[in-house]
Amino acid sequence: MNEQDQDVQQMMQPLREREMERKRFGMCIRVLLCAVVILGAGMLLKRAPGLERYWFVGPLLLVFGAGWLLKLSWENYREAYKNACVSSALSELFTDLDYDPYGGISDRTISETGMLYMGDSIFIDDSIRGRYNDVYLERSDLRIQEKRQQRELEAQSYTEYGTPRTVNVTIFRGRWLIYDFKKTFRGDVQIVQNGFRCAGQQKGMDTAFSRTGMELDSGNRHFRIYMKNVDGCFSISSSLMEQVQKLADSVRGKLMIGMIGSELHIAIDDFRGSLEPPLNVFLPIRKERVIRQVRGEMDSITQFIDKLRLENNLFIQED
Repeated sequence: MNEQDQDVQQMMQPLREREMERKRFGMCIRVLLCAVVILGAGMLLKRAPGLERYWFVGPLLLVFGAGWLLKLSWENYREAYKNACVSSALSELFTDLDYDPYGGISDRTISETGMLYMGDSIFIDDSIRGRYNDVYLERSDLRIQEKRQQRELEAQSYTEYGTPRTVNVTIFRGRWLIYDFKKTFRGDVQIVQNGFRCAGQQKGMDTAFSRTGMELDSGNRHFRIYMKNVDGCFSISSSLMEQVQKLADSVRGKLMIGMIGSELHIAIDDFRGSLEPPLNVFLPIRKERVIRQVRGEMDSITQFIDKLRLENNLFIQED
């Protein structure tokens, strides 16, 4: 982004913030109105002659209608929040920033690593490309869903099962980061923390990867380690595993690391979207909240990358 574009962005920022606050205020008013209307409808039906037994029908219909209305309002507010608060917060953390709330790392790029089971539906947004602590990387929010069969209870019986129905189950929600080392690793490696839910190797996605026996070492028991195209006489250094453990301890959620070609891929599954507005719309928006949340995770990751850049022996030759 050149200086002229930066000046334009700075001039537009107050307008974006006012638009965000206007839409947040509108959300607050709609929530209150919906609550009042639903309660009022329930009380009127409860007092109406002959309709006392059906007092819940009106509020129930209103709940569905209010939910649809609030969802539309929420999407508008969410867009304004990302354009104003998130964009401004990220510009204070990153240089050479390119932020796209609706773009992201391509699913093909993620799939080709063989690290993740990709499920049936993939949602990628909040693309960040930029330099943080002199480390240039890509980052996106990622959500993966899988279709599963679930049996419905028949209306007339609580003991017999009816026909199965398909439901979407979220199996991954978190972040995906890529850093290019500009040099090819000695081989492809995947390091999976125990409890990581949808690692590709658990689904047998890439049979060329083989599991190592390094987990038997006392310091590696919290991880599963897979390798491909690595000479059999080489293994991962203990110093690398120490850094992996430190990173896992510092981030929220479960961790997976891939060293593929010349790229370092990091997946963090903490079952949340990292740049979403708070659900409580009555709370004032604090840009510091976004800065604090992103900074904590990025500090840990860039420190990990710095350690790897200084490490000359990521792989060691076994005797």
